[in-house]
Amino acid sequence: MKTFLALAALVAATTLAFAQNYPSRPVHFISPYAPGGGTDIMARTLAQKLSEATGQQFIVENRPGGGGIVGTEAAAKSLPDGYTILLGSKGPMTVNPALYKKLPYNTLRDFQPLALVAKVPAGRAGSAHCR
Repeated sequence: MKTFLALAALVAATTLAFAQNYPSRPVHFISPYAPGGGTDIMARTLAQKLSEATGQQFIVENRPGGGGIVGTEAAAKSLPDGYTILLGSKGPMTVNPALYKKLPYNTLRDFQPLALVAKVPAGRAGSAHCR
């Protein structure tokens, strides 16, 4: 009986999810970096493809400043309705919380991961004379 109720609840929840027509209005992507960089190019490519797939407009907003803090704060303060999406990266999401005692956002509290869009390798190098 418990299994049947759980299955019925799952079917009902899935049906409700399909009843929503998302997106029903333009979606804003916030890129916390200046135009022309890797995050901006990724945002514009993703916006174009999603616009083509859904028939809805996806708008890229560049909000550079403070190592990604300005744009990330704007996304954190937006309504949690799925129509403002941060194209986050390791800087604002993981590095800044380790560097700054006080940020205008909390990575764990203010954001919900949606999808992995890209994997970007990060390398470190130093002088051969350093020990």
